[in-house]
This record gives sequence, structure tokens and C-alpha cells, in this order.
Amino acid sequence: QLRARCAADDLTPRQQEIAHLMARGLSHKEAARDLNLAPATVRKQIQNVYEKLGVNNVAGMIAALKGLR
Repeated sequence: QLRARCAADDLTPRQQEIAHLMARGLSHKEAARDLNLAPATVRKQIQNVYEKLGVNNVAGMIAALKGLR
């Protein structure tokens, strides 16, 4: 059976990776270090994730990401 599409399906692979790191409790600086990216890049990706998911905080993002699994 197929699951219904959700807003999280529109995230790029990098955005999904960053979102999952944030959902695990990492700060944007820790995520940037783990991914070898600039912290500003991670912050911008987080903003894009929030916009695509229609949320404005990590708790809302986590709830929206549950549709990915």
C-alpha cells in the first residue's frame, strides 16, 4: 500500500538530513559541523524547511516529519 504524500516529501535530501539532525536535538552549529557546512547555510536550510512544512519551530517540524516514515 502507498502512503499519502505529505509536505515533508517536498524537502530536498539535504533539507531532510538537516531536519533530522535538528529533530535529534542538535543546534544549527552542531549540525553545520557534522555536515561540514557553514552555520549560516544550515540556518537558511532550516528556514526553508520551516517554510515548506508550514511550521515555525522544531516541535512543528518534528510533527510534520512523522509523515516521512
